[in-house]
Amino acid sequence: MDIIVVEDNIVQQDLMKLYIEDCGHELKGVFSSAEAAEIALLKHLPDLIFMDINLDGLQSGIDLAKAIKQKWQTPVIFTT
Repeated sequence: MDIIVVEDNIVQQDLMKLYIEDCGHELKGVFSSAEAAEIALLKHLPDLIFMDINLDGLQSGIDLAKAIKQKWQTPVIFTT
């Protein structure tokens, strides 16, 4: 399963990376802002997204999750 993480806390990013890889899944990217994640989603659509609600940048994780639901219907799990 291809997964991306959208999280602005470095400690949380590292924990998520370890967990995802230990479970045998492919981590396709880690992003600290909704804007960076959305650009990446245009290039590669994962099977699942783990997302923090409060992110660096202008958009929140909730804003990005709404856009993802409208454009791609990719499942999002909030990790706040």
